[in-house]
Amino acid sequence: MHQILVYSDSLTWGIIPDTRHRLPFEKRCVGLADELKNIAIIHSTHYFDAACVTDTSMVDGIHLDANQHQILGQAIADAVRSNGLLTK
Repeated sequence: MHQILVYSDSLTWGIIPDTRHRLPFEKRCVGLADELKNIAIIHSTHYFDAACVTDTSMVDGIHLDANQHQILGQAIADAVRSNGLLTK
């Protein structure tokens, strides 16, 4: 059986504890992608970084637009397929 870890932080991304403010963009989640990749390697699991295939929306800089969802979905499907993670 394959295990897949999915991490998403759009709801708390950059929140300063006990405030309703967020850190500046350049300080949010610094090093998180690299750390998650290292954890995936340690646990012999696959790793996929969405930031490598699409940017965030120009509207708010956090979410994805429809075309970005399509790009991301296709990239994830390709990664799942190419790593043999689909079983019948």
